[in-house]
Amino acid sequence: MYITKKADLSEKKRGMIVWGYIIGIMGVINLAMAFSDPQARKTIPVSIAFIVIGAFMILRGRKNNNERVKLINLAKELNIFFLNEENYSIPLAKVASAISMSRDEARDVLKELINQEYITNLYIDNLNSQVILTASKTAQGHPHLQAISVTCPNCGASCTVIQGQKNKCEYCGTILV
Repeated sequence: MYITKKADLSEKKRGMIVWGYIIGIMGVINLAMAFSDPQARKTIPVSIAFIVIGAFMILRGRKNNNERVKLINLAKELNIFFLNEENYSIPLAKVASAISMSRDEARDVLKELINQEYITNLYIDNLNSQVILTASKTAQGHPHLQAISVTCPNCGASCTVIQGQKNKCEYCGTILV
């Protein structure tokens, strides 16, 4: 797999949207109080500023969330493409055509996906315009590497590990051999 757990869409990133609503509601309440009390009329500019900042945060949060969803969907599409690819060195033009982009756009998107940690186990060879697949694909290509199920001696969890290699329990971190 070339996609990471960070690229899970069930993980919602809505902090900016929530804070935008909170700040906006504070501004509306403050504005209502300013109109009801003649002494508090000086706070009208502050109330309007809170409302504007809240609206900006809501819009910016939605835009960021939409961009994130697009990147994650693209990461999933690329993951399927890479898993079906037989070669470890793929021309960037081939990757670009698979995702319907120009070569430069594909390079930028791949860099963004790698930087955001949505995909892993690959790198871009800019000199030869190649995408190089690493660890995960290599392990799949060797039949002598076998995945087995082992019970962790510390926590009792059932873990899938590669036979003959040191692995960690995904639950407690105990080294499994």
